[in-house]
Amino acid sequence: MASVRDITFGDLLVFMGWMQKMEQACEHQLAVPDPPRVMSAKVKGWMYLMQTLEERRRQGDERLAVLEATLAAHEARLGPLFSSLLGNLAVLYETLGRGEKAQAVRQRLEAIHDGPSKSRTTPT
Repeated sequence: MASVRDITFGDLLVFMGWMQKMEQACEHQLAVPDPPRVMSAKVKGWMYLMQTLEERRRQGDERLAVLEATLAAHEARLGPLFSSLLGNLAVLYETLGRGEKAQAVRQRLEAIHDGPSKSRTTPT
């Protein structure tokens, strides 16, 4: 197992320079720079760890984008179904003579169609 004592000053300087490039690549979402050649196994391990963490972050970002797109598609598909359900529920309550309940359901339906910004009251 490599020890910190095995790290040369040159390897440490090379690693620090590579880390600056790595930081810029992460900030600007660029490709991870190739690791430079170093002698120290410990420094090689640090570089491998950084590359692995960055790759996992990128994969996580990709998975998040896919999940967000899937969620948006589901919301687009379920939104009209939920609105139809509420509309039918309001008609059912009206048919049963429960006008107040029907009105409450219709208000909820209007709030959904108006969105959160219009359904909230603003202080005057």
